[in-house]
Amino acid sequence: MGMYVDRKDRKETYYCTLAAPRLFGEELLYESKIPTWQASYRAEDELQLLTMTPAAIESFFKIHGEDLRKKFKEKMCDNIESAIESVPFFTRLSPLHLALLRLAFNYEIVLPQDVVFYEGEPGHALYVVADGQLEVVQYDAQMMEEVVVHTMEKGDCSGGTSLMLRGVPHTTSVRGAETTLLLTLDEERFKAFLKVAGLDMNIVAREKIVRSLIKGNIPFFEGSPVERFNEIAKVCKIETYKRNEIIFKEGEVADRFFMISYGEVAAIVEGKEISRMGRGKYFGEIAVVVEDTKRTAACKAATQVILISLNKSHFRLFFSDRPEVLAE
Repeated sequence: MGMYVDRKDRKETYYCTLAAPRLFGEELLYESKIPTWQASYRAEDELQLLTMTPAAIESFFKIHGEDLRKKFKEKMCDNIESAIESVPFFTRLSPLHLALLRLAFNYEIVLPQDVVFYEGEPGHALYVVADGQLEVVQYDAQMMEEVVVHTMEKGDCSGGTSLMLRGVPHTTSVRGAETTLLLTLDEERFKAFLKVAGLDMNIVAREKIVRSLIKGNIPFFEGSPVERFNEIAKVCKIETYKRNEIIFKEGEVADRFFMISYGEVAAIVEGKEISRMGRGKYFGEIAVVVEDTKRTAACKAATQVILISLNKSHFRLFFSDRPEVLAE
């Protein structure tokens, strides 16, 4: 079944496809008034629907009590909304965008010991705990067994990197610690959300960019207040590269510098690898402080890579009131 929503220009557009088992229209279970539909739904193939009319729902709660309606609202509305809002990717979205994003999430029940994903499997989705607990486990080669690394609770998430770069392997396994309501958002639905909402990845991931810049301990930014990080994050871009893809060549005119958000980058001089850099490291910084400089080495993605980049003009504008930074 296809889901369609209105764009900013009020034209209806395809959003995503719903497949069994999938609940929709659940607002009727906890709203005192009959809500208006947030989307249109159209059958794309033969399907069977199980339905409850408003009258049947009211009859159900008369029999089982209004306390059950309150529990439905807590589990299916309040918990889900607060869990999505707590994801770093989404903290800067408007209420309208959050409502649209919620429609793209699937949710499922994970029972104790049910495996959500295994260590080493290619990632394809973001997972958010709406209620309950999951165990994050990792194989310990010395002990030759899986060890619980930590526990995911309400609002915790995993797999955000998969929304930016398809197929990044999971570094841990995740399984149910107790009966858990789990929200999932795959890459395809996330991209559909960006398209319909008129957003791009750089806007949605701005919080991640700010955190990366702060944690990076980059000398340029030492002592900068958070407000300045927010400003510079607006002009940073997220770039993704496949394994062995060239980021820039030796001798090219340098125009931006990079920070590694995920993966490893190899530095190459005259065809030989001289060093390798991992997450949190930065490179190409000379490009933003020296005029007309050329790359003294080539850089390529040693693995799948996510980079945060900042071009020279934006960098120099950012520090126009602090020329001593450029001098140093």
